[in-house]
Amino acid sequence: MGFSERDIPAEYSVIVNTPLAFFFTLLFLHINNEVEETSLILFVLTWLALMLSLYV
Repeated sequence: MGFSERDIPAEYSVIVNTPLAFFFTLLFLHINNEVEETSLILFVLTWLALMLSLYV
């Protein structure tokens, strides 16, 4: 971090990032199901959020 000399521990990163990634994956999947005309942007956002949740 640039603001302090302390580093963010890996455990904290996993605790915070994994639920956020799952939330956005579910959000984008829900939006894809509700929209009548599918969008390539929504599919890409869904895929990115899913990949982030798998590799965090």
